[in-house]
Amino acid sequence: MKKYIVLLLTIFLFVTFASCADIPDDYLTDSSELLLPIHENDCQNMNRELSSEIKTAYFRFACEKNFGGECTFQASDIFVSRYEGEVGSGHIVMMGGDGMIYTQAFRPVHVAGYTFCFSDGQPVYVYRNGYFYTVEEAYEANIISKSDVYQIATVFDSEFSAGKD
Repeated sequence: MKKYIVLLLTIFLFVTFASCADIPDDYLTDSSELLLPIHENDCQNMNRELSSEIKTAYFRFACEKNFGGECTFQASDIFVSRYEGEVGSGHIVMMGGDGMIYTQAFRPVHVAGYTFCFSDGQPVYVYRNGYFYTVEEAYEANIISKSDVYQIATVFDSEFSAGKD
C-alpha cells in the first residue's frame, strides 16, 4: 500500500513541476506573481494585471496560430499596442510584438450590417477569458452586440457612418 501512495505522490509531484516548465523566467516578478514586464510599446491606458493576462494569452495564441506551437520570440516581446476598453463582454485590443510584421493593407470588415475599415493589417481583437476573437467572430458568438460593433467601427474608422452599411 505504501508503494502505491509513494508512486502516486511521485507522479503528482512530477506533473506539478512539469506544468511549471512552460512559464518563462521573464514572467516572474519580485513579488513572484505571474506578470510580464511592461514593454516599451505597451499602451498606457490599462492596468498591469490585465495587460499581462492579455499579453500572455496572445503569446500562446500567436505561437499556436502562426508557428504551430514553435515560437521565434519570447512572451516579453509581446505588447498591447492599443486598448479601447471593455465593450460587450470582451476587451478591444490591437496586439504587437518585437519581430512581428503586419501588412499595411486596409482591412474592410462586414459585421452586423455595417462595413468599416481598419487602416492597417494589424487585426483588432476582442479578448475574452484567454481567447482572441475577430470582431466578426465576437459578434457571431454574442460576445459583442450590434451596438458594440457600431462603437468599434466609430473608434477605428474615422470615415465610418451608419449610412454606409
